[in-house]
Amino acid sequence: MFRRGRTDYIYTATQSSQDFTVASMMDTINDTTDLPVSTAKLCLKAAEEYQEAVKLVMLGNGVHNHLFSLNTISHRLYGRTPQLFMGDAYATLCEPKLVMAECRSPAAIASLLAPRNEGYGVSYTRVGNTLVLMISTWKNLHSPQSSATDFTEALIRSINDVFNLLWNSTK
Repeated sequence: MFRRGRTDYIYTATQSSQDFTVASMMDTINDTTDLPVSTAKLCLKAAEEYQEAVKLVMLGNGVHNHLFSLNTISHRLYGRTPQLFMGDAYATLCEPKLVMAECRSPAAIASLLAPRNEGYGVSYTRVGNTLVLMISTWKNLHSPQSSATDFTEALIRSINDVFNLLWNSTK
């Protein structure tokens, strides 16, 4: 089933990322240069936890591949879908609102993600010291408020905030 390599979702909503987010929001100062060093440490801890999750998924430890295998084997052996795969929880688990993909080649960045019918797709690569983003979304009945422009602007503000936070914590 995994002849062409492993792929899986990496969930960024962890306790560490929540701790960082709450600490950032509790600070009423709008200028990130005044955030405490402890907030930067929480950010780095969340980033380290994310990198560990990436490593685990690359080793085949993601839950989606295993669920996919269980469902496929059940169909092959018994000709039916187990109850586990019919519930709303499984459907929600399999439909993330934000899908990100790293692209190692700038030439292929636009081909990675088709517009998402709900949520956003983000392809990214780095060229030298420049971060290149391709963001897609699809306005429809399910997500009429989707705006790739608004999302991009918010993402850039967030990236700048985190950069300033980390930069100023080293001074």
